[in-house]
Amino acid sequence: MGCQQTKTKVIEPGTKQNGAQNGGGDLNEPAAPPPTDDRLPLNARQIFRLQKSWKAIKRNMEDTGVEMFIQLFKNKAFLLDMFKNFKDLKDFDEMRQDESLARHAVYVMGIVDDAITKLHDFDYVAELITNTAVSHARFLNFKAEYFWYLEGPFLKAVSYTLQDRYTDQIAEIYTIALKFILQVCVDSYIAAVPAATTDDTTIDMNNQMDELNNIEEQTIVAVS
Repeated sequence: MGCQQTKTKVIEPGTKQNGAQNGGGDLNEPAAPPPTDDRLPLNARQIFRLQKSWKAIKRNMEDTGVEMFIQLFKNKAFLLDMFKNFKDLKDFDEMRQDESLARHAVYVMGIVDDAITKLHDFDYVAELITNTAVSHARFLNFKAEYFWYLEGPFLKAVSYTLQDRYTDQIAEIYTIALKFILQVCVDSYIAAVPAATTDDTTIDMNNQMDELNNIEEQTIVAVS
């Protein structure tokens, strides 16, 4: 009827269309993650997966933290005596309802959250963990090995929160990240202990926990 016939353009394999090669990639494909610091034990993709998975933990910070401490006290009951505000809690169901334990759990998990969220910044994370570890050097009879006691309880608590999302690959990533954090804790603590143990300011763990609880309350109020 006098209309010009429309021609169909054929795209040959290997040629570009709208900036992408046909069959060679998706325009929506995410860019490669930036390179990580060589001092970190995880590569960029592992950090990405860790931080993505961690969002579920962050939404359940208190429950995960409380479960971590319950698992810790199940395996190392003597550590419960170090915590004045909840050392008399012998029943695990009672622990789950205790506000003091919940507050401390949120405080500890908040430090882990800060480390994982900023994991690309090695210097920041190393300083954060070091300061946390060194603060324990003032606790009477505290030992560096106690940091390692958190490994199993933390991973178990994370697995309870993530459930079927806690795959073998994710478990490996969490394990590597936690070992890194705890190793820095141990190394920093050992380096600080000689000065701390010869210092007359070394104080009882229960008194120090009172001070720590005050810091926790201020931190939680500031965040909320």
